[in-house]
Amino acid sequence: MGSAPTYTVFYGTFIDLPKTPSDDKHVLSIRHGALWVSTTDGRIQGADWTISSDAALTAFLRKKGWISHSDSKSGATAATTVKIIHAKEDKSEFFFPGFIDTHIHAPQHPNTGLFGSTTLLSWLEKYTFPMESSFGSTKLPSLPPPHAYHVYNQTIQRTLSNGTTFASYFATIHVPATQLLASLCHKRGQKALIGRVCMDNPSFCPEFYRDESAADSVAQNTEVISHIHAIDPTGALVAPILTPRFAPTCSEEAMRGVAEQARAFDPPLHIQTHISENKDEIATCEFVGGGAAGVFGVEAVKAYGRLVALGSKDSAVDVFGWESWEEKVHKWVWTGDDRNVRRVWVNGRLVHVREAEDDDGEKQSARVLRWVVAAGLVAVGVFGAVRRLKR
Repeated sequence: MGSAPTYTVFYGTFIDLPKTPSDDKHVLSIRHGALWVSTTDGRIQGADWTISSDAALTAFLRKKGWISHSDSKSGATAATTVKIIHAKEDKSEFFFPGFIDTHIHAPQHPNTGLFGSTTLLSWLEKYTFPMESSFGSTKLPSLPPPHAYHVYNQTIQRTLSNGTTFASYFATIHVPATQLLASLCHKRGQKALIGRVCMDNPSFCPEFYRDESAADSVAQNTEVISHIHAIDPTGALVAPILTPRFAPTCSEEAMRGVAEQARAFDPPLHIQTHISENKDEIATCEFVGGGAAGVFGVEAVKAYGRLVALGSKDSAVDVFGWESWEEKVHKWVWTGDDRNVRRVWVNGRLVHVREAEDDDGEKQSARVLRWVVAAGLVAVGVFGAVRRLKR
């Protein structure tokens, strides 16, 4: 039998967006060639953009002393075996960057699509806090409830199927369920930052859903951090991120405790939160915070709101500010839905495959079909492949 492949070689057309705009807007970079990824650590080891044909690929492999893993199984031998993923020109396939979700609430997946007359703060009371509180069990507090298994598996499956190879997750206040989310991401192969939500302020948090105290918030964070470091000591796939929900839900003591907890590690742990999501939130922060200068001081929140011209169509900050409206519309038109994601790799590992029984639906779809591949550190070398279906 042949040895396990040393590299996965992705061969075909690569389309990506340069880090810096050319002139006044970004222009896609389109290249044809091969890129190879280590099957040991998932890091990109090199690329060759001179390879323009199957014959050139064969010559390249021969020059490197590499042989296809499928050939090695039939008796051929070589110092290095590789697995080849071919984006086929006759099917209009190409490789492109996968997706990174920098802010996602995993337990809120069941609420997707809900809408009513509520805005942020009333939404929390009516939908969010009741949903998130269901991820803990009063009968068996040391175990995550079955509901948590179902929702978190569904969340990870859905994000992977959409091509999200890295996500920064907000979980709930519950230690067992948050540890479960980390374990599931690690098992399924999705890169993730996992945060247990800290919220101890009785003036804002409901009695049925809050930490007992600031000290309790920090102590429970420690349990989650220890679990994540135990299952992934190097943070290759999952890592902890401290998560004070936002200023009104946390006492000043809790926020200072989180800051000290982050600094206790080398390098310091990441921290994520919310800020200036609407005018009511800013007003609430000013009311509950007074003039205190805490970790998330009121003046900082208000200044941020002014910076982004909150509520204005002429905001000074736009995440996709270089795009025209036409470009934004094109994204929505051509992105398609999760039925069109065929396969997803992370760190050289196949973590998602679209089920075969979906083939009939695929044939009837005129949307895009993706193959998504993530390799390397966080956003370093994240690639996928797309095949546009024929109408």
